[in-house]
This record gives sequence, C-alpha cells and structure tokens, in this order.
Amino acid sequence: MAGSRHITQAVIPVAGRGRRLYPASLAAPKCLMPLVDADGIARPVIHMILRAAVAGGIERVALVVSPEHEPLLRRYFSGRYRDELTRIGKAEIADELAALGERLTYLAAPSPEGFGHAVWLTRDWAAGEPVLVMLGDTVIVPALGVKPPVGQLLEHFGRFDAVGVIGAAVTPADGVHLCGTLAGEPIETDSSVYRITNLMEKPSPEQARRSLRTPGLAGDRFLTHFGLYAFSPEVFDALDELVRANRREGGEIQLTSAEALLVGRGRDLLAAVLAGRALDVGTGEGLAGTQAAIRR
Repeated sequence: MAGSRHITQAVIPVAGRGRRLYPASLAAPKCLMPLVDADGIARPVIHMILRAAVAGGIERVALVVSPEHEPLLRRYFSGRYRDELTRIGKAEIADELAALGERLTYLAAPSPEGFGHAVWLTRDWAAGEPVLVMLGDTVIVPALGVKPPVGQLLEHFGRFDAVGVIGAAVTPADGVHLCGTLAGEPIETDSSVYRITNLMEKPSPEQARRSLRTPGLAGDRFLTHFGLYAFSPEVFDALDELVRANRREGGEIQLTSAEALLVGRGRDLLAAVLAGRALDVGTGEGLAGTQAAIRR
C-alpha cells in the first residue's frame, strides 16, 4: 500500500450528549468531567486523553465537537487562565494548556450521528494522510515498564502494510456486549497481532462464541476494541460510502461498519493486543472506576 506509515495526527470525537452521565452531563460535556490524575492534579478527561496522544508522538488533533460545547473547550485550552494558574504555583499547567490548544482544530458536528460519522467529518482535515482515532470517553493508562499504548499502536501501524491496525484487549465473554468484538488469525511474526476475519458491534456472548472465536486465546475470551485505531486514508472512503448510502446500525453510522466493509473487500485490517488499560468514563460507574484505578 502506498503512502506514509508515520502518523502524527489524531481524531477525537467528543460531540456525544453523554446521556449515560445525566444529569451531570447536562451541566458540562462528559469530556470535561474531572478526574484526579496520578500526580494529584485534577484534569478533565479530554486533557488526559490529549496528554496520552502527545506522549505517543501526535502533533495535531481534530476534536469533533458539538457547537454548544465548542466555546467551553476553546476557553479551557487557551491562555486565559495563565495569570490565575501562575499565582497558585501552576504555571507549567498553563503552559501545557496553551501548547495543547495550539495543536487543536475544532470541527463541528451539528447532531450526533455516530462514531463513524464523527470520524468521517474529519476527512478533509486529514488531507489524505493516515490518522490515529481515539475515543473521547476513554482514558488510556499505560502499563509499567513498556511503551504507552498510543506508541505501541503507531509502531505496529508502521511495521505492517495494512489498511489499519486496531488496538485490542482480551475480554471474557460476559464483557463483549459492551464492546466492538473481533475475530482474527494470528500473524506468524508477532504473537500479539492478528489479521481480522470478522467483527461485530457489541455482540451477545452467544453471538461471539458462534462467530468471533480467535485461535490461541485461552478460555472463553475474545478480542475487543481497546479504544485506539490507526488507519490509512482508505478508511475515509469506506465511511463516505456508508454516509452516502445512509447505512446505519442502531440508528448511527458506525466505525465498526467501515471496518467490516474493508475486511469484506479483502483488505488487511489488523488487531494488536496492547499493554495497558483503556478505561471507559462514559457512565457513572465507569467514571468512578476510572478514578479508583488511576489513584490506586
């Protein structure tokens, strides 16, 4: 496949309404919900996600936002709080916020039409280059002693001539109904990488057992989406086809549908099991659990 295998740009959709966090998300978007980080500093979720992206080598980011929340995000990632933060001894945080703000482009999603649709909205911004896609409600926590998950995924994308590499976790059957779930064949050269043969958005355990088995996984376990994706520009062609045909699952344009389209056409789409954790903050229970995990 022609084209660059080096990714320096990321797409992060944060336009969802956050209904699973009502009523708190009526006051502020879920991406601005606070968490106390491992260093004792309270940061919004999106701040933590952007720190993970930059640590992995990302230089510029498209945030897909709702028009009503865009001013809140612009204000946070600006220099307007520099004097106040400096006065309380946190000038370095003011510098970080301003530096992150310089990396950001805001793209409006007038209404939430699904994860795939949000990614599709960034097609012109991506300018024919590969992209990292990150979930706007998932905090990435690295494992000790290894490269952070973003770096792991981008390294795999650079190594393999594939249309994309999806970050994966190994999940027991009773958890697959919460995740996009994959089936794959092991790659001979790397025991943590699989060539995807089938995938399904939030299957039941019975559906997973029937259609999504992956050779070599122990017990009743399956590959599931980790929340990080590295794609060549070809993903935008697949998404464009879905949008033009208005092909929806559960009423939305799904990124999983674009992945299935690519696999169905014989394109090599890989899954790489990443060391680290992806913590969903999109529910009250998930937000509380993420806070406990970060501070443990």
